[in-house]
Amino acid sequence: ITAVMPPGCGSGGASSPNITTQPANQSACSGGSVSFSVVATGTALTYQWRKGNVNLTNGGGISGADSSVLTINPVSAANEASNYNVIVSGSVAPKDTSIDVSLVFNTAPTITSQPVNQAACIGNPVSFQVVATGSGLTYQWRRGTSNLVNAGNISGATTATLTLNPVSLADTASNYNVVVTGACSPAKTSTN
Repeated sequence: ITAVMPPGCGSGGASSPNITTQPANQSACSGGSVSFSVVATGTALTYQWRKGNVNLTNGGGISGADSSVLTINPVSAANEASNYNVIVSGSVAPKDTSIDVSLVFNTAPTITSQPVNQAACIGNPVSFQVVATGSGLTYQWRRGTSNLVNAGNISGATTATLTLNPVSLADTASNYNVVVTGACSPAKTSTN
């Protein structure tokens, strides 16, 4: 008598899916490309990427929804989420589901309030301020095209507010400006 194992019964050396490298959080700028990847072991693996509990499908800028690497190109604000995950299935149960990872949508800097001209008496303080929006903003105040540094009477050279305290006659100029850089290009330069 020969025993025959019907298909799907027993493992026969097959192994269930096991995620060995989880996907990682990503960030991207508008129009850029981003990829999530997973590494798994097991037999006859298949993949299904999801946003929350909703299965993703290829098309509309999404590719690899059914592979180990999910690519979104181009990225838009609609793609931002904190719950991307992948279900890895195989010929042997159970399935393995990755951790949730996020896609942060970054925006380029925009100056919403320009610095304004200031007048001060010698010996008094004066400040220039800029207001900007965007992701990962950094600031560099300049006099003309020369970067200012925090030294002497200058503070806030790399913040949204530049302060000169105390003001001297040598500080008089008509070309103070700030370059605002962010996680996305292009940088923005304020008015003088």
